[in-house]
Amino acid sequence: MTKSAKPLTKILHLIRSMPRYQDLEWEGMDFPEEKFEELQTFDRAAWRAEVLGHEELFLDLHAHLPKELMFERELLICRM
Repeated sequence: MTKSAKPLTKILHLIRSMPRYQDLEWEGMDFPEEKFEELQTFDRAAWRAEVLGHEELFLDLHAHLPKELMFERELLICRM
C-alpha cells in the first residue's frame, strides 16, 4: 500500500522502477527493511540466461505478437 501523504519515489530497477521500502506503508505489519531488500534481489546472470533463452519462442511467435511486446523485450535486453 502506497502512502498517500507523500509522493511515491521509485528506484530504477533492471526490469522497471520499483518503490523503496520507505515509500510503502508498513504500519501494523512486522516486515523489516532487511527482508524487503532480500526479496528485491535476484540472480542477474540466471535472469539474463532465462530472458535470452526465450529467443526461439519469440522467433516462432513473432508474427503473432504485438510490436510493443517485441520493443519491450528489446529494451529489457538492453538494460541487462
